[in-house]
Amino acid sequence: MSEGEAMLRCAAAGLPKPQQAVRLHRLAAIMAFALALLCGCATPSTTNPTTDSIRKVIVNGAEISYVEQGAGETVVFLHGVGSDLRIWGEVAPLIASRFRFVAYSRRHHAPNAWPDDGSSHRLAQHVEDLVAFIRALGVAKAHVVAVSLGARVAIDAALAHPEAIATLVVNDALAGTPTSDDDRKIVQEFFRLFAPFANAVKAGDADAAAVSLVDWLYGSTGAWNALPPSRRAYYRDNAPTLVLALRNDTNVERPACSTLANLPMPVLVMDGVETPAAFRVTNDAFFACLPPNAKRARIADAGHFWYVDNPRAGADVILEFLTAHPL
Repeated sequence: MSEGEAMLRCAAAGLPKPQQAVRLHRLAAIMAFALALLCGCATPSTTNPTTDSIRKVIVNGAEISYVEQGAGETVVFLHGVGSDLRIWGEVAPLIASRFRFVAYSRRHHAPNAWPDDGSSHRLAQHVEDLVAFIRALGVAKAHVVAVSLGARVAIDAALAHPEAIATLVVNDALAGTPTSDDDRKIVQEFFRLFAPFANAVKAGDADAAAVSLVDWLYGSTGAWNALPPSRRAYYRDNAPTLVLALRNDTNVERPACSTLANLPMPVLVMDGVETPAAFRVTNDAFFACLPPNAKRARIADAGHFWYVDNPRAGADVILEFLTAHPL
């Protein structure tokens, strides 16, 4: 177990109980509503689908909200930690020009109703939800594009249910294990900077947790202050899930390199040129384990959040990859 993983496990040990997460969920919703009233601004339709555009389906006993547009082969987009389907607003029309774009919010994430006290918010359950959701869309298999913790869900789903996933596009999943001392030090330093986020989650401070998460993933103190209100809203809306993710999803072992070598579907590993170095080195380690036909891409003028930093460039890379690997 790496030093970073050990720190995550220690942080998770003192988290609030599930009942506190539910109360935090309500608090975050109130905070988001208050923010909208104070700033007097509307969220752009590209990043906040209207109520009429959101569809719902029950998957493994949980409400799953999703949006879709376009036609053709199905491409399912999966968000990361502390966010929801809204992150793909600028990417959706680009993909939908040639494919059936679908994005959903994982269980417990906005705007889904919670199916329980948070106990089912686990990596293994998210894996089964992804596969069941693909089947609920009426297709035997789909292309999957996923980021961050969502990418880890997609990787595990591809390993457990390869029959359901046609191609896999992932970035910044922290799924690879660096082998050099220098790269391991980079990852350890990255998780040392994780402390403010972990402390805010343990304290039950939804606002501070959301702020610390964004600053940590951007690698820059003050990154939160540069976000538009629409992006701050979806992090605040999903602040309660940070408790669940830190408690339930940080102590799962990474896939073995020998296991990754057997992935049967085409895989594209992406990251932004400006993404924190820990993501880059773990992406490199993950890519090194994949079959020889795997592809690697780096998105210019983008960091961990390439889908808002440079959505056009990211979508172009994805479209090229998907076109080269039709169902």
